[in-house]
Amino acid sequence: LRRRRYLRGSVGSSQDEVERKRSKPPKLGESQVVELAATHFGLDVVSVSSLDSYDDRNFLVQSSSGDRYVIKLHNRVESLNRAFIQAQMEALTLLRSEGLVVPRDLTELKTYDAYALRMLKYLDGRVLAERDSDVKDLELYYDLGVLIGKMDRILMNFDHAATHRELLWDLRSFASIREFTKSIADADR
Repeated sequence: LRRRRYLRGSVGSSQDEVERKRSKPPKLGESQVVELAATHFGLDVVSVSSLDSYDDRNFLVQSSSGDRYVIKLHNRVESLNRAFIQAQMEALTLLRSEGLVVPRDLTELKTYDAYALRMLKYLDGRVLAERDSDVKDLELYYDLGVLIGKMDRILMNFDHAATHRELLWDLRSFASIREFTKSIADADR
């Protein structure tokens, strides 16, 4: 079993995850995103839409020139650990240098109301979840597996000090999620 260096970290704690949920970035209205884009990135935005995210706020914005970007407002936990965000940016750069099509950071990391803020070039496409569930496209799934394999190979030797952190979802942290069992109403589950 090969060890994935880019997933290495110490035994996880649930405290980061609890704090992550408690400190999501503020919800922003369209006019606030337009102002944020103008102030921090010099963009004249003509349209804004919210994108799904686990614990950040992401917005697809279109500029008056027709270019589209993703403005990402990180959660408070990651905003306090700028080195981890820098590691994400470096991982994207590495993947792109190896020929993978991944988002590209267009600016240095910025700050909005104590939250880390960045802008990436938008990649056009559809997420897999938007495909018809009854469609069985084996070639697509094969290509997805090949892509994941390439990413895994490239990131195998990626290392950044900030990636050595506690992560609740790391399987090595399994024992630390025991405290969440009190939240399960059906004890037999």
